[in-house]
Amino acid sequence: GLVHKSFTPRRIRLLQGKADEIAQGLANTVKRRLDDGETVDLMADYCVPFPGQMIAEMFGVPVEDGVRLKGWAEELGLFINGALADPQRNERVAAAMAEFEDYLMELVLQYRRQPADNILSGLVEASDDADGTLSELELIGTCMLILDAGYKTVQNAMANALLTLMSSPQDWRRLGSDPTVAGA
Repeated sequence: GLVHKSFTPRRIRLLQGKADEIAQGLANTVKRRLDDGETVDLMADYCVPFPGQMIAEMFGVPVEDGVRLKGWAEELGLFINGALADPQRNERVAAAMAEFEDYLMELVLQYRRQPADNILSGLVEASDDADGTLSELELIGTCMLILDAGYKTVQNAMANALLTLMSSPQDWRRLGSDPTVAGA
């Protein structure tokens, strides 16, 4: 319940607008590169950067930090999703999570001093709420969950949606000529 307090309708609306802005920016970059005759990898150039930029927005950090967030998400994914064959897995994950925790704790201290209108600041506020508290460990764990679930899930859903559309030229053309069908 405390975590839900940070996901206010207003914050969700702001995030939706930011998601539209990020998606359009990435799409414009892809289109410009295609128009220049370049080869584009939709996974690497669109699906991979989008979730990192969105999570950066949720945490209230510069969009450039999306690359760092991606790296931490990849390492966390090794632990959560298996990768038992990697003999250095545990050490890599532990090092990445320690680095991510340090990064988050700087933000937590910043938002305690000066709250902001983002999801992480809302989580900090919820963790400090007198009605019930999230421990720092629970706060960090929640952020790790947001990172893991928000990164791979979104990246793969976008890639699957693009593959489905590319496999159906009729639907691709329909969406291109009438983007409102995406909301249907």
